[in-house]
Amino acid sequence: MNLNRTMAAIVLAAILAASVPSMVLGSSSQLTDSLKLSVEKAAAAADAALKSRIIASFNELSSLLAQESALDGTIKNAHYGNEEAIIAVRKQITGIDADKVAQLEKKLQMTKDKYKPMFVLYSSVSGTKSATAEMRLAVQLAREDIKLKEKQLKAAKDEKARKIKDIRAILAGIDSVKVQIKSAKSALDIPKKRYSAEWSDFKQLLQKKEAKRTADSLSVLVSLTRQAIDQKKGIHTLELKISGIIAKARAQIPAK
Repeated sequence: MNLNRTMAAIVLAAILAASVPSMVLGSSSQLTDSLKLSVEKAAAAADAALKSRIIASFNELSSLLAQESALDGTIKNAHYGNEEAIIAVRKQITGIDADKVAQLEKKLQMTKDKYKPMFVLYSSVSGTKSATAEMRLAVQLAREDIKLKEKQLKAAKDEKARKIKDIRAILAGIDSVKVQIKSAKSALDIPKKRYSAEWSDFKQLLQKKEAKRTADSLSVLVSLTRQAIDQKKGIHTLELKISGIIAKARAQIPAK
């Protein structure tokens, strides 16, 4: 049993991981000691103002890439948590009023079983003198009792269906938020491509020790990373919005 649960968790994790495309523009791991040394050499060959600009921009890029990496982790954790929570809530809502409905079904069946011998007897004497007024009245009351319990069961099932429908309507609000997230991730494709191209140019400029163009390239990388962080903050806000919708849906589930 534990093995089954473990395997299910592994499969779920794989599915969730596959559903979250990489959004990272750059990575702090790109900033190797060798690269840092190349930046320092490029800065050393420049005048004081340009040197200061290169060092400041490189340090800022390092900080921004670390922030971006942390934000990516936060977004993924929020996404995984939301997906797991949605699965849990959908499972929970199928059990709404399950005990109540089961008890009413049992009560109805017990009532039918209780009156069955009388119905069989009445069926055998119906239309004869043996079918007394008292027996007919007892059969009528028995049928009314059964109808009452059938009505109670139907009402409970209808109420269960209404509750589930209302909660699913709340969860349906997640779909539009996911569309917004997908759109936001797609919008990151442009800066991702620009960052990749600019990063390649930046490394070439370092080798050529072109200080001015190196500084300009660093400024572009900083700008693109800031842009990515801003967009990802928006994605994180949308994931939090989904968390809020899930919480609202969960609050509608009656406590057992």
